[in-house]
Amino acid sequence: MSFWVRARDATPRFTLSTSVSFASKWFAPRLHRLMARLPDVDIQLEVSDVNVDLTDGRVDAALRYGTGTYPGTVSARILDETMSPVCSPDYRAHMDGLSAPVDLTRCTLLNESRVLHDDSALPNWERWFAAAGVAGARSRGPTLSHGSLTIEAALRGEGIALGRSILVAEDIAAGRLVEPFPQIRLPVGRRYDLVHRPGEKDDPRIAALRDWLKEEVRTFLTATASAPSGTDRDHRQAGAAVVLPRAQGKCRNNTRPMGIKSTRACCSCEWGGERRDRALFVIAVYSWSDSHARPDARFLPRDIRMHDCTHR
Repeated sequence: MSFWVRARDATPRFTLSTSVSFASKWFAPRLHRLMARLPDVDIQLEVSDVNVDLTDGRVDAALRYGTGTYPGTVSARILDETMSPVCSPDYRAHMDGLSAPVDLTRCTLLNESRVLHDDSALPNWERWFAAAGVAGARSRGPTLSHGSLTIEAALRGEGIALGRSILVAEDIAAGRLVEPFPQIRLPVGRRYDLVHRPGEKDDPRIAALRDWLKEEVRTFLTATASAPSGTDRDHRQAGAAVVLPRAQGKCRNNTRPMGIKSTRACCSCEWGGERRDRALFVIAVYSWSDSHARPDARFLPRDIRMHDCTHR
């Protein structure tokens, strides 16, 4: 699927590719501001969940949702995301408030097709219930082809979706969706990257796209960082929060990963998977870098916090 956004007659073309859900929920609504930066260029947007071949010259740059490994290209990470349950305020009220994770077993669970069957990098309902300490729960409900469709169904009050944080952040900020359990967010093995051919970093169109993305992401994170989610305002951060559940290891005192600007260090308490009564999650901030080889080549919220840790 492609859309040709014409800026002026008889102008050069700049062809971009991105995924279906990201295009509909994030990229396309902001495209008019990129057009203003490139008034002498026709922008063509190709929307597909299949990574296009950049070597044939048909597509100039891509916003990809993947693991970050794209041979023969240059990439820079733009956004990381997490996944957690979201629903409409009316649906939560209809289900008596959803005060505990086990309450979701009574809900209609909205499933994304590739989360169920095709993509082990994306958490599914079984993994979320396991992280929440709910044993034996099964995902029952309709299956939709794209994450954006599950979000639209959640907005209509048809059930609860395991929403991708980047795609739902603005709906949460506007109060159209709520996140009942913001303390239980699962990390995703995929992220959003700007990808282009080697040697084209200084192409004026690529440079304009890169600068535009920096500003758009910064504005997006600022706009979504302060809105409450669920019942705990303190847990609400931007949609790009990185969440590390207890089962992943030990926190190390005075350890600052590369790129993190500020931390609240936790001492050496165990992140054991056997205790699920208190959730420990980390929200990290990284700085933008043009180098795809550096782990700080991304935008994330401006602070790192360890919540509910008993050894601060």
